[in-house]
Amino acid sequence: MARRRRVGLLGGSFDPPHTGHLWMARRARDRLDLDEVWLLPAYQPPHKGADGLSPWRLRREMAALLAAEEPWLRVEPIEGERGGVSYTVDTVRDLQARHGEAIAFVLIIGEDSLRDVEGWKDPDALFAAVEVAVLARAGCAAATGRPCRLLAGETHPAQSRRIRAAVAAGEPPPWLTPEVAAYIERHGLYRRRAAGGRRP
Repeated sequence: MARRRRVGLLGGSFDPPHTGHLWMARRARDRLDLDEVWLLPAYQPPHKGADGLSPWRLRREMAALLAAEEPWLRVEPIEGERGGVSYTVDTVRDLQARHGEAIAFVLIIGEDSLRDVEGWKDPDALFAAVEVAVLARAGCAAATGRPCRLLAGETHPAQSRRIRAAVAAGEPPPWLTPEVAAYIERHGLYRRRAAGGRRP
């Protein structure tokens, strides 16, 4: 029997994608023996209104620029194709239906997302359907009784809201690859707003 490919799923608004996302993807790949990591730009995150979010096409294109850093990293556009509010459990189900037994998916989340997981759509079904790995600070105790793999250690300080705030203030934005920084400049993004949020 052929070995099932192991693919990590890293979701988010990616508004903008930054070196912290790249760090998470690399760390998960190394620690979890993943063949690939797929970035999942949310079409409409449940936690924020559409008015405070850059258009999905722009966020997908920025994520693709970030993914170009590594051959094992790519953008999966399924949430944009589906449209509407992006719920993680729906995305996992759709990807599993599309790829069948060929791929074993691993959902990659941060410690902050683990604390919020009880507010997600159908968390019971999500944790039953897919392996979940949590990237957390050293000394973190899992904040849920749900089964997950805790990868404790250093975390990356990057925050999209701080990048947006820097651009809005006319300051050099931290934690961006040159390609993403040039894209933001070219499209005039974040000049008049600096909103934050988390992905359910």
